Amino acid sequence: MTTAELLQKLDFKGNENEFLAKEDTGLEMDIRTVIFPDFGINGNTGEGNFFFHMLSEPGEEEAGRIFVCRYTLCFDAKDDIILPLCAESVTENYEYPVGTLGFDLEDNAVIYTLQTPFPDDLSDDEMLKQAELSVMISLRAARDLAVKYASLANGGGI
Repeated sequence: MTTAELLQKLDFKGNENEFLAKEDTGLEMDIRTVIFPDFGINGNTGEGNFFFHMLSEPGEEEAGRIFVCRYTLCFDAKDDIILPLCAESVTENYEYPVGTLGFDLEDNAVIYTLQTPFPDDLSDDEMLKQAELSVMISLRAARDLAVKYASLANGGGI
């Protein structure tokens, strides 16, 4: 199964989603984008992007791939809160057991990412199960983190 086929098989029931083929977008990879309403707290919308990074260049012997689950936890953080928000995410990264937090300066957005290596020798069923498990783990973590960071991004406390 190709990575594009795997991305299209992932089930995001009840959530608006779109498959963006690299041939149509001009990007380096296919991406599955999903919108999650009431993400973490009521009224906060989360966006998830799911894609693969290949560990080899076209024509080279395959060296595996990394499945990336990336969520925007909150958008448009207030300018005066960006530095404390980044400091909090650095502290959280040190202690958080899985995935990483980052900050997108262009959108003033807090990002959570989980990256899972996929060996080349996985069967199609194993690849799909591993991808579903990665989505489940990352979605749970992202929803939990969204409560805290949406509040902080709007100048609130925890």
